[in-house]
Amino acid sequence: MIIYSKFRVPFCFYSRKSGSETWGFSSSGLKWEKGRGREAEKEAFLMGLKMQSHHSVAVRLNEQMGTKRGYTFIQANRAWLPKFLVFWIMLMAVFSNFVYNKMDAANKERREEVLVSMCDQRARMLQDQFSVSVNHVHALAILVSTFHYYKNPSAIDQETFAEYTARTAFERPLLSGVAYAQRVAYSERERFEKQHGWTIKTMKREASPIRDEYAPVIFSQETVSYIESLDMMSGEGYWKAVLTSPFRLLGSHHLGVVLTFPVYKSKLPPNPTVEQRIEATAG
Repeated sequence: MIIYSKFRVPFCFYSRKSGSETWGFSSSGLKWEKGRGREAEKEAFLMGLKMQSHHSVAVRLNEQMGTKRGYTFIQANRAWLPKFLVFWIMLMAVFSNFVYNKMDAANKERREEVLVSMCDQRARMLQDQFSVSVNHVHALAILVSTFHYYKNPSAIDQETFAEYTARTAFERPLLSGVAYAQRVAYSERERFEKQHGWTIKTMKREASPIRDEYAPVIFSQETVSYIESLDMMSGEGYWKAVLTSPFRLLGSHHLGVVLTFPVYKSKLPPNPTVEQRIEATAG
């Protein structure tokens, strides 16, 4: 007969009867003994139970030992866990800051390149616009010289000048307005003021003091019609535009400059001298 325990461990015992005697395989598994049939069967069964019990105890012991080892590792390193966590956070913060700085530096470099490119484009555009404005003012000076001084009587008055400059304002994108100031000597001041019906004034709107020469505005664009008197003689000796230093514009809180261009009352000879230019300057 073969008996299997719960864990499939076979226990073999054989019994046989010889007359009135029973022979069986003893629990020691070494020999047959007389009258051991029933007892061998019991011993085999008890041995199976004992081995099952031993196996269960071994399994529980292994589980307890594993749990105890895990618990011991956590307990042994519990003091280091907060420090390790803080170190990890600091390491991640440093790494993140490094990555951010790298990306920010790259972005700043790209923005700087774009800004430089935009500034260059803006500078070229302003230079082109300024050149166009200067050329147009030059043409306007020739226009005044031709139709105001070469014609008798003059073919230009304030209304004509204001209308013409208003219609051609798009040709002067950098200028808020244009005006013409006539050159007047001190000996001509009284007659000039009576002719125009107003007094020559300074930038502070006060009567101009005694001077050798004046440059009062007689023609102006509507946008700068508030100008009463402005000395434009700083550019009388040059055949080119002259810019003044920045100053606060009259009737406005903005800063501006004055672009002057000489107007001559007579034709100049080829390669004129400075004295000839000054003598021929009308405004």
